Amino acid sequence: QIEAQWLSAIRQGWEAEGLPAKPLTDVTTVYYAKELAAAATTKSQGVAMGGPGAGQSAEIAYAFLKEYQDAANLSDEEIAGAAPQNGVSTTAVGMGPPHEGWVIALAVGLEALLPTRGKYIAGIFLRQAALYLDDRAVTLKIDSLVRKQIFPDGDTRPMVVLAHSLGTVVSYRLFTEQARPDLKIPLFVTMGSPLGIEIVKKRLPQLGAFPKPPIERWINAVCKDDFVTLNKRLGAQHLGYDGVEHVGDVANEGPDKHAIGPYLSSSAVARAIHAVL
Repeated sequence: QIEAQWLSAIRQGWEAEGLPAKPLTDVTTVYYAKELAAAATTKSQGVAMGGPGAGQSAEIAYAFLKEYQDAANLSDEEIAGAAPQNGVSTTAVGMGPPHEGWVIALAVGLEALLPTRGKYIAGIFLRQAALYLDDRAVTLKIDSLVRKQIFPDGDTRPMVVLAHSLGTVVSYRLFTEQARPDLKIPLFVTMGSPLGIEIVKKRLPQLGAFPKPPIERWINAVCKDDFVTLNKRLGAQHLGYDGVEHVGDVANEGPDKHAIGPYLSSSAVARAIHAVL
C-alpha cells in the first residue's frame, strides 16, 4: 500500500509537469512501523510519550513539544487551559514539565489549539520519535532492519533514496554511520523532515559527519504548513555542512499537511526523480 501510494504520487507529478513516464520497477519499500507499534504497546500512553520509567523519554517528549509550542507562540497558560477541556485531568496538568501528566497535557493542548497542525505532531509523530530517539533497543532494531533492506550485501547499484518524516532521521543516521564508499546515492530526497528540530539534532551523529556512501545530490522539501518541519532549512547549523538544496514551495491543499503525496508530486521533487532515473 505504501509503495503504491508513493509511486502513484510520483507519476502524478510527472504528468502534471508534462514529463514522459519512466518505469518504476526496481523499488524497495522500507517498512518498520511494526517495530514501533510493538514498542509502544509495551509502554503506557504516557510512558511512550515520555514519563516515569521511560528513561529520558519525558525530557525528549517535553523538549520536542516545547519547541513546537514556542514556534506556535502558545503560552503554558493556554496549554493548561485547553487540556482539561479535552479530557486531561487538572491533576495531570498540575504535575508540570517534564512529568508525564504535563507532557500529555501539552500534546493534547497542541492538538486542540492547533487543529490543522498539532494533530499529526502530538498524536502520531511524537510517540514514534520519542521511542526511536530514547529507546536504544528500538533504535538499533529499526536501524538494523532498514540497513538490511536499503544496503543489501553485495548490491552496489546506484540508488535513489526517498525518505519522509521520521524516515529522514533513520536514513540520515544510516548514511552517516554506514561506511559503504562503494555505494552511490545520486539522489537523496527528504520530505517533511524533523532533522532541523533541536531535540532531534542533539541525537544525530556528530555534526560534519558527511554521509557515506557519498550522496551526489540532497534535496530537502518543505511544505510551509507542515508543522513537523517548523519550516526549517537544513544547513551547517544542523548537519555541519551546507550541501542540502532547500525546496520550500511544496503546496498541500489537503487536511494533512504532513502527507507524503503532495511532496512526491511537487514540481522540484518529481523533476529531480525523473531526471536521475
